[in-house]
Amino acid sequence: MASTQIPSPGNTGFNNGNGMEKRKNGEWIIIKNLDKTLTSEDLHKTFEMFGPIISCTVPTDEHGVSEGYGIIQFETEDAAAATIRKVNGLALSNQTLYVGYLYLRKGEMDSTNDLAGTSTTNNNVPAPQS
Repeated sequence: MASTQIPSPGNTGFNNGNGMEKRKNGEWIIIKNLDKTLTSEDLHKTFEMFGPIISCTVPTDEHGVSEGYGIIQFETEDAAAATIRKVNGLALSNQTLYVGYLYLRKGEMDSTNDLAGTSTTNNNVPAPQS
C-alpha cells in the first residue's frame, strides 16, 4: 500500500463542460473529509466490502500527514457506484464522508500515472442526502 501508482483508466473520460474529465469507466472514486489518522491500508480494508480494489491511496503531505481524502479504483463500475450510493453522507471516525466519482483536469495523468502531487479537484461530489 505504500505506492501511490495508479493504473491508467485509459482514454475513457469525457469533458463535463467545466474543464474536468470524468474517468467514465466509473471505477475511480474520491472520498473526501477523511480523518487525518486514516491510512491507505485503513481505507482499503474499510471499502473492500464493496468489491475488488485495484488501487487505493490516501495522499500525504511532506510530513506524512494525510491530506484528508482518498482515491480508490475499483475493479468494476458497479462497485464504485454502490460505494457512492451507500457511503456518501455516512460518518467514519466522526467525520461525514463525501464520496463521488473522481474528476481530473484533462492532462493531469502524466506518463507515470502517478497521482501524487496532482490536484484532484472535485466540485461534483454530491451532498449527503438526509
